[in-house]
Amino acid sequence: MIEYLVQGFILGIAYVAPIGMQNLYVINTAIGSNKLKAYKVALTTIFFDVSLALACFFGMGGLMEKFRTLKLIILFTGCIAVVYIGIQLIRSTPETKNEVNANKSFSQIILTS
Repeated sequence: MIEYLVQGFILGIAYVAPIGMQNLYVINTAIGSNKLKAYKVALTTIFFDVSLALACFFGMGGLMEKFRTLKLIILFTGCIAVVYIGIQLIRSTPETKNEVNANKSFSQIILTS
């Protein structure tokens, strides 16, 4: 019984921990832009959070174990995304101003979320 409780707790932490950065993005956008833009960002972030929860609930891991090709495609795509983000972080210079770029297009909002 305690084994399942610990596994559930660890899974909950692993699921909730990455959401913190998305919340910061939503808050920064709400502070630095108009209501319509803030609602777009918030609803896009909610959509991606709910889709992640549904994928976890309906057993995306089970599908990935059953279909090796799907697993390789997802891992390769994730690997490319992490490498790209890492390169962009290395090449960027930190900004000292606390301004938020509120002039992003909807596709840029989706990519950022």
